[in-house]
Amino acid sequence: MPVARLIDNADAGWLLRLLTFDYVPEGYAEPGQFLTAAIGDDKPAFFAIASSPGEKLQLLVKNQGEVAERLCRMAPGGEATVSAVMGKGFPLHQVAGLELVLLVNGSGISAVRTVIRAELAAGLPRPVHLFYGVLTPAHRSFSSELDEWARAGVSVHLVVGEPDGTSWQGLTGYVQNCAHEMGLIREDVGVVLVGLPIMLEQAKQM
Repeated sequence: MPVARLIDNADAGWLLRLLTFDYVPEGYAEPGQFLTAAIGDDKPAFFAIASSPGEKLQLLVKNQGEVAERLCRMAPGGEATVSAVMGKGFPLHQVAGLELVLLVNGSGISAVRTVIRAELAAGLPRPVHLFYGVLTPAHRSFSSELDEWARAGVSVHLVVGEPDGTSWQGLTGYVQNCAHEMGLIREDVGVVLVGLPIMLEQAKQM
């Protein structure tokens, strides 16, 4: 298995680290693909690829679970073994030309980050709406990129599940409900789903 050397370990939100490796995954071509990573003889864990194709590998890692915790503690220069790239990625060709809605919970933002980057690289040829669900505002990742995406024309909606005790005054509840209330869950709209099973099921029913 390929060995990836860590070059940066950055804070990325509550219990989250963004790890950047000096390694470009071979065979990575579509947003939504993933791989496994491990340190030493640990059982490998699955991670969505957070970087775009052709870039150095980035993984958004939640500090929970043996492998994830060791990865989050890793200092630059440390090494991890990674698998070949897996999965076919999101079949975005099936919704080419359609308005695009991204429904995502928590660390699933790493997978749709590459979708948004691809849409922006193409000149944002269609409306793109991101509904990003987090427990509290402190749980969000890629805060500066969220602002950049919004300035570039992406409709960015942060949806907070537990706003009590915070100063949050934006959307609350569930991403699928917020998108539905805005009239964005329709048969003529392409929807990318990444997150909790109950969200996926409810969104599909809608």
